[in-house]
Amino acid sequence: MALAVLAQGWETLTQKPFSRSQIALLEDDNLAAAAFALIAGGEAASRAWSAAIDPEIASYDAADDPYFRARASDLRDLRDRVLRHLAGEADQAVPAGVIVAADDMPPSIFLATRLA
Repeated sequence: MALAVLAQGWETLTQKPFSRSQIALLEDDNLAAAAFALIAGGEAASRAWSAAIDPEIASYDAADDPYFRARASDLRDLRDRVLRHLAGEADQAVPAGVIVAADDMPPSIFLATRLA
């Protein structure tokens, strides 16, 4: 069941507005294979996804190159979007007319924000 949920979620997620880097990551068989293997072994889909992507996030965070460290935000956003989808939650959105003050804005929230 969890494998079917994640597989169906994968198809749905790849149809939503993602950055190019996130689309490439969703299509990366190595990343997906780790999650699917854990699910096939009985792990819950959400835990399997986190277990597959969290080491990647850590490696990007630890990179010497600032470009790769910045890409860790893309991975965290991707992880969180998949987890929200698996939980049946909607993507986060910034309400119109608000001012955002943040150290970092996940790419999916930025892309969904209407800038006036």
